[in-house]
Amino acid sequence: MTDNTKKSLEFLSYINTPLSKTSIDVLYSANNVNFERCQLYSDFIQSLIGLILNTYMGDEITTSKQRVEHFDWCWSKNMDNFSDEGINFNNSKKLYDYIKQDIIETFYKVGDKVEEELNGGYLLKVWKYIFSYSSNKTRSDIEIFIKLYNLFEESLD
Repeated sequence: MTDNTKKSLEFLSYINTPLSKTSIDVLYSANNVNFERCQLYSDFIQSLIGLILNTYMGDEITTSKQRVEHFDWCWSKNMDNFSDEGINFNNSKKLYDYIKQDIIETFYKVGDKVEEELNGGYLLKVWKYIFSYSSNKTRSDIEIFIKLYNLFEESLD
């Protein structure tokens, strides 16, 4: 095994090894992660995904452009719903771009959507896991979570 291969394997092991609860707590503290905000951000994304899944007309009758328009409509509707509750995500361009790209790649571009997915299977589980405050996480999971958490924090008025 070459040194580069060994280093690559060590790196993969490093980022994929679950962190201890203490390590996670330290990272949360260092990044000012708040439990209630995690719940709020999880609610936001779960509501968005619910809108996407419940209003999507299907691959067979929508074009790529219409899928992007569908996402945009769902995003705006979700923003309005939260605004009606007094929660405003006004500075959300970076957050919007991040989530839009992810949903396009993991939902709209997936050609053969199974019934479980259309009922919220994969998307809801992944996003719920990302924002789960107390679940075990790897270093990679934490990095994604903190990035998203900070994007939400920047967008919240």
